[in-house]
Amino acid sequence: MQARTTAKTIAGAALGLAMTALLASRPAAAQDKTVTMGAILPLSGLFSTLGPPERDAMQMAVEKINAGGGFAVDGQKYKLALKVLDDESTAATVGIAAFRQLVQVDNVPVLVLADNTRNYASLLQRFPLPLLNILDSTYPSILDVDKHVFLLRSDTPAYVPGAVWYLANVLHKKRIAWIGSAADPYSTGIETWVKKAAAEYGVEIVADVNYPPGTTNFSPFIQTAMAAKPDAIYLGGVTQEVLPVAKQLFQAGIRDLPVFHNSGATPTQAKQIIGEDLYNDVMATNYDFAGTLPETSDNPATKTFYKDFLARYKEYPDDLTMWAYDAPYVLIGAMQKAGSVTDREKIYQAMLTQTVPPETISGWMPADGGKLFHGRDAQTLSEGVRWCTATKTIAPAFLYFMDGLKVTDQKIVENGCGG
Repeated sequence: MQARTTAKTIAGAALGLAMTALLASRPAAAQDKTVTMGAILPLSGLFSTLGPPERDAMQMAVEKINAGGGFAVDGQKYKLALKVLDDESTAATVGIAAFRQLVQVDNVPVLVLADNTRNYASLLQRFPLPLLNILDSTYPSILDVDKHVFLLRSDTPAYVPGAVWYLANVLHKKRIAWIGSAADPYSTGIETWVKKAAAEYGVEIVADVNYPPGTTNFSPFIQTAMAAKPDAIYLGGVTQEVLPVAKQLFQAGIRDLPVFHNSGATPTQAKQIIGEDLYNDVMATNYDFAGTLPETSDNPATKTFYKDFLARYKEYPDDLTMWAYDAPYVLIGAMQKAGSVTDREKIYQAMLTQTVPPETISGWMPADGGKLFHGRDAQTLSEGVRWCTATKTIAPAFLYFMDGLKVTDQKIVENGCGG
C-alpha cells in the first residue's frame, strides 16, 4: 500500500511540474499584464483636502478602464493599476522617499503629483520620467522645474485675473483687502496676480496682510485689513487655509463684503472645516475662482462623473477630481502613441504631441493640431462660482478665458442659484 501511495504521489508531483512548465511556456500575450501608475498625494496633513478626492477619482477611472477590458499597446493587452503613496503634506521628506519607492523600486512609467513639485527637481534630473501634475499651479510656474513636468490644469495667471476683473466690472468693487498665507507658495503666487490684475483694471489694494505659519487666530490680521475700509476681501491659499479665515471674518461681524479666493472648496469641505452650524452662513458671501466644475458642466460624460462620484463617496467633486480622473487616460494615450509601457523617454516624447483623449471629461481646450498640451500645460476655461444658501451648494457666476490680462470667452451668469 505504501509503495502504491508513493507512486501516486510521485505521479501527482510530476503532473504538477508539467502543468507549471506548460503555463510558463505560454506566450507572453496570453498572460495577464499590468501597468502600474504611481502617484504621490497629500492624503494627510495640511493639504489633505486635496489628496483623497484625487486618489478616488483616479481609482474610478482605473476601474472603468479595466472593466472595459483594459487597453492595448503595440498589440498587447494590459490592465492598469494605481499605487498611491501619502506624502503627509511634507514633500521635502516623506514625498522624496515616496518618489524613490515608486520611480526606482516600482519602476512606474509616469508619476502623478498634486503639489510641492519643486521639491522633486533634483530627483527628476537623476531619474527623468513624465510627471503629470494635477493641481500645482503655483507661480512661478512649475513647468520651469523640469522639462518632464506636465500640468493638467491652467496655470495661476489663467484664472486669478478673472476674479479681480469680476470684482471690478460685475460687482463694482474697487478697494481690495488681501489676507494670505506668508509660507504658502500658492498664496504668494495668487497675490502676485491679484496685484497685476488690480493695476490693470483700476482696483486698489488697500491692505496687504500675510499671516505666518501655524496661525490659528486671524483676528489681528483681520483687524489690520478692515482698518483700511475695503469693499471686498481676497483670501490667498488652499482650502484648509482659506476657510478658517472666512469663518473668523464672519465671526468678527464682517458679513456684507464679498470674499474672494481660489481654493476650489466644495460644499463638503466647507461643512467639514467650518462646521455644520455655521458653514452655510459663512459661505454666503464667498466667490471661488478656479477651474470649471463637474457640477456645473454641460458635458453629459462630465455630468455622469459628477453623479457617480457624489453617490460613491458622498462628497462633491471639484475641478481637481476631473483632472485626476483624466490622468490615467492621458497616460494610456501617451503609451499607445509611444508603442511602449516601459520606455519613459518615448512616453515623454509622445505626451508632447498627443491629442486630447476622447474619454476625458475635463473640457480641455486643444492646442494647434488638436494637441492636448499648450507647451506642457493642458488648458481649460476658468470658472467663478458663488454660494447658494437655499441649496447649500455652489452655482456658476462667471465663465472665462484669459489672454494675458485680457478676459475673453466671458459669460456672466446672472442668476446661477435660481436657475
